[in-house]
Amino acid sequence: PFINNAGKVLEVATPFPNRQTCFVVFKYALNGQQSESSMRVYSHDQNVDEREPTVWTVYNVRSTPVTAFHSIRVHSGEDAVWQIDELKIGRSWSSVVPRVE
Repeated sequence: PFINNAGKVLEVATPFPNRQTCFVVFKYALNGQQSESSMRVYSHDQNVDEREPTVWTVYNVRSTPVTAFHSIRVHSGEDAVWQIDELKIGRSWSSVVPRVE
């Protein structure tokens, strides 16, 4: 996976594992005169952090922030065979991450 923030990719992570369920959290934050896009990918055998992590799988910083979205595009590539089974949108880590009890 990678994050493309206005045509600029800063970091690329390893590919998703084949035929395994993954949990992915995407974060977009305005930070003064910059915006930050972050994505954390958890494989099926990893524990999901109870609090927002300090280290993300991929991230990108843009000097001119986008303050409103018209759309979000998730693209799997020409040969990818994965599916999204749920999409949550929230304002905090706890609003999109399942609780562990």
